[in-house]
Amino acid sequence: MEAPLPPRNPDRADGRDDARAEGLDDDARTPSPLAVSVLALLAEAPATQAALREQLTSRRQDRLVAWDEDALGEAVAEVRGHGWATGATALELTEAGHDALIAWTAAALAAHDPERPAFDLALLTAPAVSPDIARAALTRRLAALDAATGELTTRIRTAARRGLSEAYGLQADYRRALLMAEFRWLSRLLERMDSGELSWTAGEAPTTTPEGA
Repeated sequence: MEAPLPPRNPDRADGRDDARAEGLDDDARTPSPLAVSVLALLAEAPATQAALREQLTSRRQDRLVAWDEDALGEAVAEVRGHGWATGATALELTEAGHDALIAWTAAALAAHDPERPAFDLALLTAPAVSPDIARAALTRRLAALDAATGELTTRIRTAARRGLSEAYGLQADYRRALLMAEFRWLSRLLERMDSGELSWTAGEAPTTTPEGA
């Protein structure tokens, strides 16, 4: 289960959460990705840096945000420096920290900024290799997708058995849906390669630039 978002504070019935979710606090500095993870953990309970490290490790946050001990120390200094958390040893989320987390999360949920991973580039350069090399590489990718999908399914089922709200598993469910879609697409691609339906001539240069390249 990834770090959950904080529940809405029942004392805030004046709509301030909604206003901050719309990014109305223009003076607030946008937290770094690791600081967001720290804020989300602190929204659950106060924690020392050692406890934060354990939570980040056990929840495999490294899959979403690259971090090490130095980076975690910088993130802790960041949340302290901006008044998002207080405490000499155990950090406790402040109202400003809660507001920053709400604003960041709302903006991230609304934005759609498609990434351009290495796989996209590899698909563009794939015609440079032989069909056999491409097939072997794509078959390995298919196996990796299957394993990753299975792991996410296990996480979702474990959360359900623990009686956690389905909302806690939204990130895992979203990632699984993306992986399953790619798995289906890749399976079909390999079938077309095996049947000969997909033409593939290594080293052949296109006469025009492929659409979307």
